[in-house]
Amino acid sequence: MVVVGIVGYRETPVGLKTIGTVWARHISSEFRRRYYKNWKKSAQLAFTKQKQFAGTKEGQIAETRTYTAFTKKATVIRVIAHTQLRKLRNNRVAVKKAHVQEIQVNGGDIAAKIALAKSLLEKEVRVDTVFQQSEACDVCAVTKGHGTEGVVKRWGVACLPRKTHRGLRKVACIGAWHPSRVMYTVARAGQKGYHHRTHLNKKIYQIGRSVAVEPNQATTTFDLTAKTITPMGGFVGYGTVRNDYVMLKGSVAGPRRRVITLRRPMAPQTSRLLKEQIVLKFIDTSSKIGHGRFQTKKEKSQWYGPLKKDRIRRDERLRKERLAKVAERKGGKPAEKPVEKPVAKPAETKARSTASPSQPREQSVSRQAQADIEKASEKYDDKYKKLMSTFVAPPVAEKVPPFIGFSLSDNIKEGHLIVDGVFTEGPAAQVGVGIDHELIAVAGKKVGGIDNVRNLIQQHCKPGLITPFTLRDERGKEYSASVWVMTADKAYEGKPYYFDRDNHTITQSDRLKKTWTPEEIEAATK
Repeated sequence: MVVVGIVGYRETPVGLKTIGTVWARHISSEFRRRYYKNWKKSAQLAFTKQKQFAGTKEGQIAETRTYTAFTKKATVIRVIAHTQLRKLRNNRVAVKKAHVQEIQVNGGDIAAKIALAKSLLEKEVRVDTVFQQSEACDVCAVTKGHGTEGVVKRWGVACLPRKTHRGLRKVACIGAWHPSRVMYTVARAGQKGYHHRTHLNKKIYQIGRSVAVEPNQATTTFDLTAKTITPMGGFVGYGTVRNDYVMLKGSVAGPRRRVITLRRPMAPQTSRLLKEQIVLKFIDTSSKIGHGRFQTKKEKSQWYGPLKKDRIRRDERLRKERLAKVAERKGGKPAEKPVEKPVAKPAETKARSTASPSQPREQSVSRQAQADIEKASEKYDDKYKKLMSTFVAPPVAEKVPPFIGFSLSDNIKEGHLIVDGVFTEGPAAQVGVGIDHELIAVAGKKVGGIDNVRNLIQQHCKPGLITPFTLRDERGKEYSASVWVMTADKAYEGKPYYFDRDNHTITQSDRLKKTWTPEEIEAATK
């Protein structure tokens, strides 16, 4: 979950009363969707004025006043958190509006509670920071609904004899003459299911990270098979588990894909059963549809051997390769892959031959890459078009640090990466990447955190080539930006793909600019 707000309450004779609310600067679209019935047809202006006001001097003064009121008057501090449904990537969970909940902060005095809430603002709170393996937790859920049912199905009442007058599936006698009312203990027809229930002391068997962080989720010290927590064929009615998960002992109320709430136990655990340390020896990942016999796809393929569909797929691939070779011969081109040579002018070739071996040498890019560069250069200015038309890149063997022209905020963790700096004349600014835009994917792969983004950029961003980035603007609209990757390494100065950061300015987000000190705020309020 992501924390987006802080609320303070004070106790009164008639209950808790709100003192105020402090909202985060950056709020995702999935949270703002909760304020609309139809997101696509709405103006999508929720929290836009609040964001503008929070960046001004008056907004910072108002925020400081609210925190001061919390310190003086509040007795209860709660944070407003919401779920991240976009991280599921599950078409069966057809919900885009985030689930919002207030979570109370306990322990310590009011100042410590406010400090903790401020440290969590705009950050993701993972489940392993709240719960641990072998602990117990309470599960709050809504049971599966069955609509209106009779007494036989609702309460298990026995049917009356066959020849009973006016029906069999009834209660024969609903009570005595006096008292002249039906007691609550008598079985009656009515709503069955869809009730809020809480299961106490559910044992936590395992807390796992996402597949991107921990590929071998179901591997134990006794079973060294490399496999994920998702069984073969996926979980019935859900699919593949891609994010962090919690494994509980027993069942959980409600149908599949319905949101549940986990909370800490209300009382300290003292029994030996609940304090027992769990060590998993084996996790069954066979198919849950029928009688599964195999733990992984590799094990199944080794048992059955080559299948007919595999042979058909291989034959189709070989047929396409033969047709491609025939087409190349008819076009007067050799069937073998041509050796790519660098494209350069005669003067440049002579200068390169006399250069020292330590200087880096370019290589020409492939035809597909040239087509991508020509298509992407339409959004760049004439200066960039001239540089991109050289179609050269560093050698593949050299690890050249890429430069994309924008930076991400470091204080917002995985799932919520915001662009906080853009070079004015950089490659990213040419294709419309702006301040406070949210990064979603790199080269078609979803981002999971800053470390994950760095790995994706090192893997997919090569200087001199085009890399697609998927972002979301301030209004929540997603767009794709084809960035021509460059490098800022001094060793490649003078190359077409070199970008001199010292001679260019960077535009930063308001969050990185000067903040008001308490003395300045106090002087402004007088």
